[in-house]
Amino acid sequence: MSHIFISYKSEDGDFADVLISKLEREGYSTWVDNDRINAGEDWRNNIDQAIKEAFSLIVIMSPEAKASEYVTYEWAFAWGARVKVIPVLFKPTELHPRLETLQYLDFTSRTSRPWDKLFKVLKNAAIEYAVSFKVKVRFPPNQNPFEIDFDQDNCRLEIRDLEGRIKLIRPPNLLLGGDIWFFKLPIDMSPGDSVRLELIENNDRKWKILPFAFDPHETLVEAHPKQEIVGDNHEIQIQ
Repeated sequence: MSHIFISYKSEDGDFADVLISKLEREGYSTWVDNDRINAGEDWRNNIDQAIKEAFSLIVIMSPEAKASEYVTYEWAFAWGARVKVIPVLFKPTELHPRLETLQYLDFTSRTSRPWDKLFKVLKNAAIEYAVSFKVKVRFPPNQNPFEIDFDQDNCRLEIRDLEGRIKLIRPPNLLLGGDIWFFKLPIDMSPGDSVRLELIENNDRKWKILPFAFDPHETLVEAHPKQEIVGDNHEIQIQ
């Protein structure tokens, strides 16, 4: 399983230590920036990568955390990367409007903190993450994968059952990482369900990942563009 990214302000470090201890006793791996990054390393790249690889980000909210540019950057980046964000209200704080739309957990009372509810939310997030796929794309030499900019609202994930009936059509939960494309599938996927992705860049170029069968034991799919790419349409054939 991937890790949980913990975002907090140093003034809330004592509570963060308690939180991390409880999470690790439940079997979760946690990631905190001051644990892993050595002096001289690129802070922003390390933070971004750790958030992308997390199945959830817990942000400990307090007035100090709300005022912190670093904490705000971390949860906002996770939101943009479509990583599950769980606000934990440690001190009474007026939350950012975007965080208010999420199901935050009220930990302001020392005597009745909803630990069980937090563990349930994390369990559900872990289940969703467990049916995620990574597509490794082998690009032609003249294609820089870091220059691809998808219009994710107009991209489409299509799921069909063994009989060919449509189960789901929606924008994909897609995260790009160079030649690794990461996307999440619904938790009710069944073996043999057909998965198709149609991806549209902001410059209107179209990419297609042709249908492949869902295998719950396989989370990395190899994709290869055809050697001859006609016009602006890129066909990515699952091998």
